Amino acid sequence: MNRYTITAYSATAGIFLLHSNVTDAQMVHVNVDPDAHVGPYFDYNLDLNADGINEVFFNCGEFWTGSSFGGEFHGYSSQWIYLYPTGTFATSIGQIKHLVVGDTVDADMLFNDVDPLFFYGQRDIIAGGGWVDIVEGSEWVNNEGFFGLKFPIDGETHYGWIRVELIQLDPDYLPQMYVKEFAYNDTPDAPAPITIYNADIAKSLVLSDVGETNTPEDLQLTFNKADNEITVSEYRVALFKGAIPPTVAQIDSLTPDRYISVFPTGDDLSVSFSADILDINGDTIIPGYLYRAIVLSVADGTYAIESDLSVPSNYTYFSLDVAPATYEVELLTDSIATDISGFIGSFGMMDTSVSAVRLYITANEMNVEELLALDEPYYMETIPVVGINTVHFTSDKLIYEAGDPALFNLYYLHVVSIPDSITNSIPALSVQSGRFLYNQYPVAPEITIIGYAGNSSDILLEFPQLPDEASLEVYRVFVCKAGTVVNSELVAGMLPIHYESVYPSGVDLHMDLTACNLDSDGDEIIEGQPYVAYVAMRCTCDDYFYSITIPSSEFILGEPEVGIDNMATDELIITDNVILIPNGLESSTLQISNASGQMMFEYMIQSGDRDIKLPPFPAGIYIAYIKNEQHIYAKKFVITSSGG
Repeated sequence: MNRYTITAYSATAGIFLLHSNVTDAQMVHVNVDPDAHVGPYFDYNLDLNADGINEVFFNCGEFWTGSSFGGEFHGYSSQWIYLYPTGTFATSIGQIKHLVVGDTVDADMLFNDVDPLFFYGQRDIIAGGGWVDIVEGSEWVNNEGFFGLKFPIDGETHYGWIRVELIQLDPDYLPQMYVKEFAYNDTPDAPAPITIYNADIAKSLVLSDVGETNTPEDLQLTFNKADNEITVSEYRVALFKGAIPPTVAQIDSLTPDRYISVFPTGDDLSVSFSADILDINGDTIIPGYLYRAIVLSVADGTYAIESDLSVPSNYTYFSLDVAPATYEVELLTDSIATDISGFIGSFGMMDTSVSAVRLYITANEMNVEELLALDEPYYMETIPVVGINTVHFTSDKLIYEAGDPALFNLYYLHVVSIPDSITNSIPALSVQSGRFLYNQYPVAPEITIIGYAGNSSDILLEFPQLPDEASLEVYRVFVCKAGTVVNSELVAGMLPIHYESVYPSGVDLHMDLTACNLDSDGDEIIEGQPYVAYVAMRCTCDDYFYSITIPSSEFILGEPEVGIDNMATDELIITDNVILIPNGLESSTLQISNASGQMMFEYMIQSGDRDIKLPPFPAGIYIAYIKNEQHIYAKKFVITSSGG
């Protein structure tokens, strides 16, 4: 506290004159710094003349209770403040008199013992609202005033006053009391005029987070100007953390990098902070903390001799708000396109306070920082609307960490809400996975007729494996009459005898269809009927979705050659380009044809021939014929490597 002795008062100027030689008006003034808060847990003793004897005792109490009836909460609190003086208060109609600047506390005032209850209020809380009732002391609420006091010092009477505020910032809450300053006349029986010692203070401070630059520029303070602004030469606006406000001395000693200076204009003010301002402790203002503002009214030096502090503002959380997130994110396909243009991103938004929404497709889950570092080819950008949004990827876009999308593979759709930098500054991320699915695989199986038995054993099917079989459950190979409409419903409804199942093994399909002797209608495969072959692929993720190849070229089985027998495996053995000839085939002709029917080798079997070495053939399917006057024997074999 700063204690000043004022030796004279100029009624014409309305100010005290320091260090005057006039000695008949020795006023002692003390600014309570910081203001003393009188609350339910904050009593206050006031010793005006610092002699160890308290002239006024401020006592505050509170009662609170709550209950829940019928599922609804009901709370009730009451608060009271008692004032106990050593002397007596100036009174009016049995109550402490509300004095203002210009009044004089002297023997002409009425001093009586009064009810010590200065303030009493109640607060009732119910679901959806409540009310506050000020029973005692309503004239002091948000109406700064002074107590007049008559009290003894060494057996002699002295007059003085105490300035208090009963501030109610929110009508739904009870007010809080603050003791601001006091003064008394050190001359016995001399009057104590109430005049201006301190600069008048700013009022109704409201601190808000109004931007998203992630600097103190986001914070804005509005306040009402001092009522008596003639006493103020400058407002200094500072920020601090915590519940305990700084003192006048602390704020007055701050370096300019820790406050904003604003000059009185005659109007209420709005102050925006600079990006590099520090708090009162010299710390950087950073998001994630509660801050309060306070305003120092710097005394003009003529009408006021001491600077004074406002009541602190509300607590404001300096936040980095997250952009509105999306919901119901889905990665869909159109079931037609076989490149990235087959992907469709779908998402919902209830709040479109964003600058844009970006959609990324990746092979793995990623975080926001990684996604925002990607270049434009990796995302689609859209301005969202409230509700469900759909975005079709274009063929020029890329999947991060993957090439072209592969059938059945799992991919991740990342939907990033880009902040608008006005109401939010942190991007939001939603992720959902989905499979790349399309109905028609753009590769046809190749069919070669490799025999002349007139049934499905004559059919050789070749089909390249999927580039990635990780999510492939099975290949289903089947034959249809030419003109049959083929779709997933047909494939799902076929019986096992209508198709041959091949499970992924990491190699291309290279198979005859001996085991698949019925077509998709359940009819036996016969000569003379035009057919096509298909391969249907089922994903591990869905038992009912098939991607079906385009059909093979049409083929017709020829009539079987009369007299051809298919040798049993143990009768004619072909290994390492060597044919082992069974007994009894002397004077027979050995012919080797490729799958197209081209003669590749011919040899007359002689008596004693048991193994015949074949010349190097290209890899492929071949048929060995052994012919004599009684029989024609045929056997298919495969050469897997060229020339070996």
